[in-house]
Amino acid sequence: MDIKKNGYFKLDRSPDWLGRLIFIKDGYQTDTIASVWHQAGETTEYNFIEKDTTIVRLKLLGMTN
Repeated sequence: MDIKKNGYFKLDRSPDWLGRLIFIKDGYQTDTIASVWHQAGETTEYNFIEKDTTIVRLKLLGMTN
């Protein structure tokens, strides 16, 4: 994984890994996002594929919303 200083990252393509990404940052609630999931058993959906610009916003600890 190539991590950029501005918060962006690039995942190296691997046919051997279809897992979950865990986002951790001090002062924020940890979040986990699956890279592959099934929609009601009918379709397969993907995150972080090709030029996907999925935005992950972590919740600041101590905030109520």
